[in-house]
Amino acid sequence: MAQQLQVLFLPFLACLILTGIHVYLGIHVISRKVIFVDIALAQIAALGATVAFLLGHDPRSEGAYYISLGFAILAAIIFALTRARHERVPQEAVIGLTYATASAAAILLADISPHGAEHLHDLLAGSIVWVTPHQIIKTAVLYSLIGLFHMVCRKRFLLISLDPEAAFARGIRVRLWDFFFYLSFGVVITSSVQIAGVLLVFCYLVAPAVFAVMFFDGLKARLITGWTMATIVSAVGLFFSYDRPSGPTIMVGFAIALALGGTIRAISHAPSRPRALAVATASLALAIGAGWLLVHFRPGTGAHGEEVADAGVGAGSLDPGAESPGPGGSTAPEHEVGGSMDALRRALKDTHENVRVAAVRQIASSADPRILPDMIEALHDQSPAVREQAASALGRLGNRSALPALLQGLRNKDEDEWVRLRIAQAVAGLGDAGAIPVLFDLARQADAKVTRLEAIGTLARLAKMTDPPTSDPDSPEGQAFLQKLDRTLSGDGKRQRHGE
Repeated sequence: MAQQLQVLFLPFLACLILTGIHVYLGIHVISRKVIFVDIALAQIAALGATVAFLLGHDPRSEGAYYISLGFAILAAIIFALTRARHERVPQEAVIGLTYATASAAAILLADISPHGAEHLHDLLAGSIVWVTPHQIIKTAVLYSLIGLFHMVCRKRFLLISLDPEAAFARGIRVRLWDFFFYLSFGVVITSSVQIAGVLLVFCYLVAPAVFAVMFFDGLKARLITGWTMATIVSAVGLFFSYDRPSGPTIMVGFAIALALGGTIRAISHAPSRPRALAVATASLALAIGAGWLLVHFRPGTGAHGEEVADAGVGAGSLDPGAESPGPGGSTAPEHEVGGSMDALRRALKDTHENVRVAAVRQIASSADPRILPDMIEALHDQSPAVREQAASALGRLGNRSALPALLQGLRNKDEDEWVRLRIAQAVAGLGDAGAIPVLFDLARQADAKVTRLEAIGTLARLAKMTDPPTSDPDSPEGQAFLQKLDRTLSGDGKRQRHGE
C-alpha cells in the first residue's frame, strides 16, 4: 500500500491542480451553454501538438507547448468573434465544426508519421501517471496566475457568462472580454492536455460542474460541491487504476458519480419516491447483471493475428536482452551520436528516434551508476524504442532507486506491450513482486506471440522451473504450463520470498 501511495502521489497532485481551475471554468462553460468549447479547444491544442510532433518536437517539450498554445489562441479569437447578441447560427454549431475539423486535420497529419497513431492515442488518453514534479510546479504557478486574473475581473466574466443581456445593456465590450476568457481558457486547456490528454481534461471541466449545477444555484456552493466531487473521484479513480489505465478509469469514475447524482436528484424530486427508488434499484441490478455477464462470458481470446516466428522462451535471464524483436530494433542512427558522455546526453534530446536509441545503448553500456537519472528520463521518451532500451538498462544497473519510476511505467496499461514486458523484467530483476501480475497479464493477453512466450519464460525463471514444454502458448501444453506457473507464483509466501 505504501508503495502504491508513493507511485500515485504525483498523479493525485496533478488531479487536484486540474480540479481547482477546471471546476471554476466548467461552471462558466455550463452557464454559457457552450459545453463542447473545451473539447474543441483541447482538440485544436492537440492539432498544434501534432504539428509540433511532425516538426520533430517532443510532445512534452517547450517547443511543442508554444506551438499548441498558438493554435489555442487562434481558436480563442475565432470563438470570441463568432459570438453575437442575436445568433442566426448557434455558436455551438461553430464549436462542433471546429472540433470535427481539428480532429480530421490531426488524423491526416498523424498519418504522415509512422508513429502517428501512437501519438494520437497519447493525446486522447493522456498519461497522467507520467507527470513530473517540474510539470506540477509549473502548472500550479500558471493556473494560480490565471485564477488571480479571473478573481480580479470576476464581475465582468460572471456577468457575461450568467446574464449576457445585462452585460450588453451595461455597455460592456462583451466580444473583448470573451476574447480574454477564451484566451485564458486556451492557456489552461493547452497545459492540461499535455498532462492528462483531451478526454480526461474534458471530464474535469464538465462532469464536476454538471454535478454541482444539479444540486445548487449559488456560485460558492457549486464550486465547493464540484471541487469535493472531483477530488473524491480522482482519489478513488487513481486507487482503482493501479494496474489499469489511469485516465479512462477516472473518466468512468466521473460517469458513475454523475449517474449516482442524477439518480439521487431524480428520486428526491419524484412524485412517488418509493416507485422511483424501485425503478432505480431494478436499473442498478440490471447494470450489475450485464457487467457480470460480460466479465464471465466474454468471447475467448483465440489465436492472435500477427505473430512472430519462434522466440527463445528459455533463453536469457531476468536481465532484459539488448537485442529484441520489440520496438527497439537495430536501425542505424541517422548521424553519429558522439563518444563523450556530454555528447551522448545531448543525443538523448535529438529529434531522430534512432539517434536517441543509440545514445541510450551507449550510455547504458558504461554501467556507471551515475547514469541512473539519464535512464529514468529516457523512460519517459515519446519513442517506445527508447523507453524499451531505458527499461532494459535500468534492469541491468540493478539499482533499486529506479523502482518508483519503473513501477510507474508498469502500471501504465496503455504502454507498448513489449516495453511493458521489459519494464516488468527490470522490476522482477530488482526483486519486486509487483511485476508478477503484469507478466501473467502479458503471458495471457499480449497481442504478439513472442511477447507472450517471453513473459512465460520470465515467469518460469522466477518460479525456478524448467523451460515450458512447447513454444506455442495457445496449445493445451502451453496453457497447462501457465496454470502451473500461476499456482506456483500466486501464493503469498512465494511472492514474499521473491520480494526478499
